[in-house]
Amino acid sequence: MNLIKCKNGHYYNSDKFPYCPHCITSNESSITTDNANQDNIETENINPMLAASDPYFEHLTVGWLVCLTGFNRGYSFPIYAGDNHIGRNANMNIRLRNEMTISRENHAIVQYNSNMDEFYLCPGSTTNPTTINNNSIDNKVILSDHDLIQLGDCQLLFIKLCNDLFKW
Repeated sequence: MNLIKCKNGHYYNSDKFPYCPHCITSNESSITTDNANQDNIETENINPMLAASDPYFEHLTVGWLVCLTGFNRGYSFPIYAGDNHIGRNANMNIRLRNEMTISRENHAIVQYNSNMDEFYLCPGSTTNPTTINNNSIDNKVILSDHDLIQLGDCQLLFIKLCNDLFKW
């Protein structure tokens, strides 16, 4: 992870974003690095329409997972288009930190396919079971709004944002 601080004081991962995602709408996205060997990089004014079509900015929330049981009880986690890897490590899209019954990496994956307007739950690379509504899964399964996902001792409620009534 390559953390950079923009001129407005926001930190962001430059491996994922070419500009500060917090400043994108204000057109004030110049960045500086904490590494003294690199020069400050000024960016040009950003056209919001271009930013929206850029794959780096396709991080629009399409749904959420809300933790109902476990260490992260009460926390919500946004789901974005594409693959959302779930695990304890900081490099996971959905980080369930301190959930010792969850694998560090790729315990499960939530996918959103914008073309099909469908959400999927895929078991990850763990031997621990992944269940949806108390049914163990071995393959990719379509998620429905308010499905209950069990990963170890952690129960998550799936909530759709994108559906028949709304889509980005």
